[in-house]
Amino acid sequence: MGAIDPENAAEGGLGGLLARGEVCDHPPATMSDQPDPVLDPNNEAYWKERGTTRPKLVWEKLSSSNNIEAYRTKVPGGWFVYVLQEYRDTGGCFFYADPAHRWDGAGYHG
Repeated sequence: MGAIDPENAAEGGLGGLLARGEVCDHPPATMSDQPDPVLDPNNEAYWKERGTTRPKLVWEKLSSSNNIEAYRTKVPGGWFVYVLQEYRDTGGCFFYADPAHRWDGAGYHG
């Protein structure tokens, strides 16, 4: 890597850094730069502004075998499923497409 040429620094030769004697014209970040709570769905003000409350997921425990726990909750277009094997600290989740929510929670064996 070569040395920085002070003569070229004023023309952007420092890769975006200010050259000696150059003044930054961007004001520092202030509290006003923070996101508006009414626009943030993680803030209660967002839901209050819309005259509603935060949606709640209702989890149904599914019957399973082999020391596996499985839960599901209705979401638009199907089910969100959470599966875990607690004593091994493993698990995961997936989306099961079922727009009419007809799945009774049983597995298919074949």
